Amino acid sequence: MKKILVIKHGAAGDFVQATGIFADIRAHEKDAHITLLTTPRMKALAEASPYYNEIVYDDRKASLFKLQTWKDLRSKLKGFDMVYDLQNSDRTRLYFYIAGCPTWCGNRLFATYRQKNLRKLKGTHTFRRLQNLVEIAGVKTGNWPNIDYARADATEDLKHLGLKKYVVLVPGSSASGVYKRWPHYADLAKKLQLMGHNCLLLGGPDEIDLLGALSAQTGAPELHNNPLSQVIDLLARADFVVGNDTGMLHMAAAVGAKCVTIFGGAGSPPGKSAPTGKNAKVVYNSHIGAISSNEVLKALGLV
Repeated sequence: MKKILVIKHGAAGDFVQATGIFADIRAHEKDAHITLLTTPRMKALAEASPYYNEIVYDDRKASLFKLQTWKDLRSKLKGFDMVYDLQNSDRTRLYFYIAGCPTWCGNRLFATYRQKNLRKLKGTHTFRRLQNLVEIAGVKTGNWPNIDYARADATEDLKHLGLKKYVVLVPGSSASGVYKRWPHYADLAKKLQLMGHNCLLLGGPDEIDLLGALSAQTGAPELHNNPLSQVIDLLARADFVVGNDTGMLHMAAAVGAKCVTIFGGAGSPPGKSAPTGKNAKVVYNSHIGAISSNEVLKALGLV
């Protein structure tokens, strides 16, 4: 049986963007044993995936200057007939040698399949760049990012909160991405409430204080400790989702939710990194604070 390795690290949004490519590779390599090499933080999204026979975890903090790191990586990387490097970092380019130089799809010197027009592709969206890469190896692309497979019922939370119809607001970001946070969620929540919409504030451990403050200002309930599988369900059930450039908006787009992502000029531009989905929209201003609540409501079709 053909043995395939797919490498994908990155943040949650990057991983979600790659799920469409995962599906494309599985369809192309339908009879192969496919292993995913990813990071432990992607466990919830990786282990529920229908595209892989095996998941292997990579400690990216381990120094490549230590012999033991090379030995550990070699045990994980050796023995594959084909490797799809969807990360294309300086680190994963070295994996080519550690793996014994197998057939390789990725942007490194001596790779069997690699993109030669990288300068032209520099401004292209991450999703399209990955599609272009695997297409060089003969993979037929066409699947959108999709994480329905990782969804688990969150009915009990909604019953506890007394919510049937609701809007999700994602006002936070990781602690390292505070510059991505739009400052007008309280105003937006109040306007939505006046229109008759219930608001639900969702976030992660880096946003507990922010969620608490917004909940106190608006009366909207907040959740921050739910399992990722239930968060996905909450996003999928929402009338619509509004949030910053963070992983949760990529998840919302990948389950088909109607969503608007707010971008400023400090991070990656939306043309390269916006959530990918048929119902996903973007509101952008180089000065994120200059975006008004009414602009967001207009993007949602509410004004």
